[in-house]
Amino acid sequence: MKINLKWRQKRAWMALAIFLGLLGTGGIACWVTAAGSTHALKKSIFQELNTSAGFISLTADQDQIDLLLNGSQPSTQEAITYSGQLASILSTAQGIDHAAFYRPVEGGWEVLFDPSGQGPRSIENPPAEMLNAYFRGEAETGRVSLPGSGGEFYAAFVPVVDSSGRIVGTASAGRTASSVDMQVGDVQLQALSVAAGLAVLALMAALAVGGFFRPRDTAMIRTAASVMRTFSTVGQWALMIGVAAMIVFGLQAHSKAAGNVRQAETLANDLVIYERADTAVKQLRNGVQPPRVQDLMSELRGTTEYWLDISLSLAYDAHVRGSDDALALIDRFEGQLRNVTKSAHLEGSRLAQEQVRLNSQQAWVGLLAGATSVFAFVMFYGALRRDRELEGALVVKTRAQNEYRFLIDTVPVGLFKVESGKVALRNPTWNSIFGYERAPTSDEFCLDPVVDEDRPKVEKLIETMTEGSRPFESDFRVRHPNGDVRHIHVQGIPAPDAEFDSSISLAFGVDITDSVYARETLERKNTEVAQANKDLEGALADLEHNLESVVKSLVKAVEAKDPYTAGHSERVMQYSLWIAEEMGLGPYEMRVLELGTLVHDVGKIGIPDKVLLKPGSLTDAEYDLIKTHPEQGVRILEGIDMFHDCLPIVRWHHEKLDGTGYPDGLKGDEISLPVRIASVADIFDAMTSTRTYRGKMAAEDVLSIMEDDSKAGKLDVDAYAALKRIIAERGVIHQSFETNQDIAA
Repeated sequence: MKINLKWRQKRAWMALAIFLGLLGTGGIACWVTAAGSTHALKKSIFQELNTSAGFISLTADQDQIDLLLNGSQPSTQEAITYSGQLASILSTAQGIDHAAFYRPVEGGWEVLFDPSGQGPRSIENPPAEMLNAYFRGEAETGRVSLPGSGGEFYAAFVPVVDSSGRIVGTASAGRTASSVDMQVGDVQLQALSVAAGLAVLALMAALAVGGFFRPRDTAMIRTAASVMRTFSTVGQWALMIGVAAMIVFGLQAHSKAAGNVRQAETLANDLVIYERADTAVKQLRNGVQPPRVQDLMSELRGTTEYWLDISLSLAYDAHVRGSDDALALIDRFEGQLRNVTKSAHLEGSRLAQEQVRLNSQQAWVGLLAGATSVFAFVMFYGALRRDRELEGALVVKTRAQNEYRFLIDTVPVGLFKVESGKVALRNPTWNSIFGYERAPTSDEFCLDPVVDEDRPKVEKLIETMTEGSRPFESDFRVRHPNGDVRHIHVQGIPAPDAEFDSSISLAFGVDITDSVYARETLERKNTEVAQANKDLEGALADLEHNLESVVKSLVKAVEAKDPYTAGHSERVMQYSLWIAEEMGLGPYEMRVLELGTLVHDVGKIGIPDKVLLKPGSLTDAEYDLIKTHPEQGVRILEGIDMFHDCLPIVRWHHEKLDGTGYPDGLKGDEISLPVRIASVADIFDAMTSTRTYRGKMAAEDVLSIMEDDSKAGKLDVDAYAALKRIIAERGVIHQSFETNQDIAA
């Protein structure tokens, strides 16, 4: 009874899977078919509209072309005549609801003629398709709101050209979007109907598979299989006949469709020749000799209406002779050509509609044939296959056991199976990685090779495997008979067998000794590299500190030549850092300012003391010598990488934004922001400090002078504004010797 119940459950799940599979496959097939049919329908409609628009453009005579070209207003009679022509085209053409001529005018576009007879009127927001047809000279299609008609249309726009080939306007043909949407809805409704039928077939197949068999014993299964085999034979013949009928019907539809395609290609070639003939006859009417007339007549003889070449030949010969009846013959040919072109367009529209219908028929036939084949496969062949599987189950089982045993014995991963608390399987690889001298013959766990320290871990692992309730994973060590210690990784999953009320756990073992040793070696190397990097960073930091100390000593040596400039570099550095912080500069710019301002006057070490410390006014030569200290500072520092980014501050801290500074006379954006900040800080400290040739100035007076310079374009406005805020908040940094000597006094 228990086995019978489980068989029924499996059959129920199988039936559900078949139902969902057929339903999903059929639904997707219906959706794809419907989407393809919808696309083909819209493509056919656009082709038909494109053809109709081309025909409408060919109906434009020379007077209409002149109106399109020169922008003049047509007379009332012309408007009535041309609107009537369009109305006549709409009444005879199938599937065309709107037609019109458009022309560009000054400031926009306007409708020149349409069936309403309202005459020219301006257009707001002309469709992009209409503009593309005019400017690109190519036919354009799309779903648009046609100007002057109201509502949405599926429309085609083609350029209208004169006899010289110049584009003078556009012609359009359209079908209301609502009528097209109704056709699309019909296609989708057909798809929905077929999908419903497929759902019924899927349900029938599922019921047949899930409910036909109710096995209780082997004899009943064999009897049912025999009955099913007989029923399958009859059903298969019936289905094959039905499928053959659908194939014949599909081949007929395909043959008809192929004929329609060939006929449509012939019509398309004829229309191209008719368009060339229309251009040639317009040239004849305007007194222009058309090129390659004989080739055109030869091509006309190859069209369906081969007699047109005789009519064109008569008109052309009369034109060449200057005969009085030349104009009448030209008019006759134009009328014949217009009628032939119209007939060709109508035939093309009919072929396109028929092609859509044939494509739809072929698609549905293919879909139904596929669904029928799937149903037949499920109902008959599937049942026969299951019967054969039952009869050959013993052979398959034996072969599967042999293949399973071969796989277990040769797989390069240790496999271990625990069933109901006993060892049910150890493959040779498992015995090898554990180092058993001889494979254990009992169904008990053998822990002899496990290292003593790891034995509690393995015992806990065995307990988890015996329970068979959750996944497990562990790493431990085993000792081989030769004394080698190997690292083993074991991972497993529970595999409960509800049918036999037993718990099964499957374990997989891998020797990871090489990986463990490699990981330990890598960790050791990483530790060594990290320590080496740390030592290197410390050495670099010490080197940088020592180098910075040397430079500071050099700065002190420079400032020691003049006690009045002592501490100037440190004060300029502090002012610069405050300004940079106020202006929001980043850490990199702050570091450049710190080092650059600290050494900005290092070049003064090369200036003679008698010039540098002169209490009175300097001569021009002496001043020129003082002005060389930025360049000398660069020469001193340019070989030290630490100060590479600081060299612009050392060289240009005396530059002015208006180009009046030295040594290079830079202007505006040629001076970077850190240099501008250093220049402002240097000027402020120099003027608020006591020098050999003058006393210090009050901060208020210095800020006033610097404000005038910033307004005059000499100093950076933002840097000066930041300095002014800083002085108001922090005050002036006094000279270092003022606490011990009152020089100012």
